[in-house]
Amino acid sequence: DDEWINSSIKSVCTERQARSACAGEDNVCRSESCDSNGLCTKQLVGSSCNGNDDDCMNSACGRLESDPNSDFICCPSRETVFGGSDSITVCTNIGEESYSCFEDSICKSGVCILGVCQGGKEEEENGPCEKDTHCASNSCKNINSSGIGSCGPFSSLAAKNEYFNGSSPCPLGTLASPDINDKSTITLEVYGDSSKSSWTDSIAFMVTEPKKDSSPTANVIVGQELLDGIVGCHGGNSVVAQRQGDQVCLSYQKEDDDGDGNSSFTCLKKCINIGSSGTFETYDKSDTDVIGGLWGTPVSVFYFGETQKCRVEVAHGGEMPPSQAAATGANTVAGTSASSTTTTTTTSTKPNQDTGEDTIDTANESTESSSSGSPSSSQGPGIQLSPDASNVENSADGIPVIAACILLPLFLLTFTKNLVP
Repeated sequence: DDEWINSSIKSVCTERQARSACAGEDNVCRSESCDSNGLCTKQLVGSSCNGNDDDCMNSACGRLESDPNSDFICCPSRETVFGGSDSITVCTNIGEESYSCFEDSICKSGVCILGVCQGGKEEEENGPCEKDTHCASNSCKNINSSGIGSCGPFSSLAAKNEYFNGSSPCPLGTLASPDINDKSTITLEVYGDSSKSSWTDSIAFMVTEPKKDSSPTANVIVGQELLDGIVGCHGGNSVVAQRQGDQVCLSYQKEDDDGDGNSSFTCLKKCINIGSSGTFETYDKSDTDVIGGLWGTPVSVFYFGETQKCRVEVAHGGEMPPSQAAATGANTVAGTSASSTTTTTTTSTKPNQDTGEDTIDTANESTESSSSGSPSSSQGPGIQLSPDASNVENSADGIPVIAACILLPLFLLTFTKNLVP
């Protein structure tokens, strides 16, 4: 390096390599660390290195991708691979999607096709591949002289369902065995509903502003094929759905946002009878705002909430299942399933004025079928159903107006008190 510094002994170059003399001066070393023996230490994991393994504490210095102009770093994986047309050393498990590569192990996804890291296995039939492990179906066919082939189909619908269920952030615990003769369809009409709410520690009820989606998106399930994600509502990409008997079971991810940028995720399950509907919450945000506390002004705590929900209406959409068709002597049916209604009772989340803590939402959900007249439970063993807060949608239109009349004076009173010592 052309830069010089004055140490306590003499003028020396900066950017000195590991085990070079540094006389207690950290900024002499490339690692910016001079040890108690007066020698530069080795580079830490993730730091830049000079291309030599000896320069790293983990003894693994490699490039970020298979580009001879890419930087060297001390590999987080602690391993390197050598090769490629440029005969270079690259860190393993380092390449993001679209990074250059010459070996699967370079990519975080473990899939390098045509010299580029992929986001994951090729899931589409006839998609490009170089080996079986590049395909979700585990079948790469028709490999040409250049080493490029195309992904074949899954060996069975059961194998396909197992793959996509296992790839989901919230897989279904149990899958129904597919009936290869069942070509009937079930249509999920998906609505993206939302609501905003507010309340204070001094007002006994919550002001809720529901927003109901009026434009559904159709999602079709054929037979017992697993639906990998639903379109039409917030968080639908985390959903997997399958027809299981006379109901459709969905597993999904719920995000809880504390309002300070921290989120937690929970996997939940919900089953909806065919011919019925159901709602599940995929996002819940809670925030607070404290006003007052100056010059003897009473403290007021204002609470704000936001939720995103998927409302799903389930209906037949074509040919009947073989078992049902045999029982009725019919081949096709449109909307023949017995009508059913979903009833829900929910208690609002509201701060506990005695303890200062939030009480927890509780909901009792049952699906009643008009054909049998008795409730049928759709909850799988050991899996929690999502609280259904659909009663919020039934709030009277006049409540927000009345609540505003109460809240506005409270805000003005608090603001005035803050201005007057």
